[in-house]
Amino acid sequence: ARVVEGYRVKPTEENQTVFGDQAHMWAEVKFKEGWVEFDPTPLSLVEKIPTVVKIDRVDERVVEGEYIHIEGSVTGESGFVEIYLKRDKRERGILLGLAEVKKGRFNSSFKVLNVTGKYHVVAHFVGSLKYAESWSDPTVEIYERPKIHLNLPDKIPRKYVARGKIECRELPAYINIYVDGEIYRSTKTDDRGNFEFELNLTDGFHNISIRYDGGRYILPITFNTTVEVGDVEMWLSNYTVIVGR
Repeated sequence: ARVVEGYRVKPTEENQTVFGDQAHMWAEVKFKEGWVEFDPTPLSLVEKIPTVVKIDRVDERVVEGEYIHIEGSVTGESGFVEIYLKRDKRERGILLGLAEVKKGRFNSSFKVLNVTGKYHVVAHFVGSLKYAESWSDPTVEIYERPKIHLNLPDKIPRKYVARGKIECRELPAYINIYVDGEIYRSTKTDDRGNFEFELNLTDGFHNISIRYDGGRYILPITFNTTVEVGDVEMWLSNYTVIVGR
């Protein structure tokens, strides 16, 4: 026979966090078929105190790339809570990280990356040899903040073709162009978010705004700039150039 040291873990394919207080020792006896486990630990020592994990406060709306703040309680004395994002509570989900439980409370913030949509915020108290595990799962909506890039210098001729690009998950997208607060025209991007439009303006200063009204779990965004319109003259400072200079 032999004594074996290991850890008491759950027989599941789900992610789980294993702590030092899950260390365990048992006996094995060798037969023809191989080593067979014999655990003399009384069942009464294995029974755990029931716990309830509860998320008391969570941000209902979060922007991708920013932090979600979570506060809650556990009826156990101490330990850790795993925080997941799950579209379906049955899936493995995305593990955001661990929140430490102190005196029955946990309070942590986690950065949300590369996801948008409606998710369950799943808090899983991992338990220990003394306390049983427990779950809680309110929902959160995660939004993407798009970006607009516009190739428009601060001085342009009266007729000018502006080009730009919008970065977001739902493409093609519709955008509106405003000149001095009035709608000038609407256009549609291609599948990569590229767009262009022609400006035909009078001399002077003009405010140009590009607005995207957003989409499903995508925030609206407005890009503003000011241009001066008038005669544009160009000249060469020399008439001989050298390749590479």
